[in-house]
Amino acid sequence: MLEVYPRGEVPFFLTAASDVGVHHLAITDVEQLYRDYLGVLIPHLGEGKAPLPLKELLRADLSLIAALESQMQAGGWVSLDRLTAESPAWSGRAFAREYFSSQHK
Repeated sequence: MLEVYPRGEVPFFLTAASDVGVHHLAITDVEQLYRDYLGVLIPHLGEGKAPLPLKELLRADLSLIAALESQMQAGGWVSLDRLTAESPAWSGRAFAREYFSSQHK
């Protein structure tokens, strides 16, 4: 379950609840949220080991897309099962350019 508030403003706060627990995050840069996620994930995958089972990784990715959509909808509730191919997306190409550029410094 995700709850994002205040509606449509940055910073906003994300509350994620699962069987593991409840976590509250203050998000000051929506784009940075996804970059941070991939920045943690990619090194693990480069070593041939995923930090979580694939199903959980996909759920985490969908959660980030839901947070982006919620922010674009002025903070409205976005359920993971309602995401579609038309849902907002992050620019993988922009991330790859930035990531590889930072690796060669």
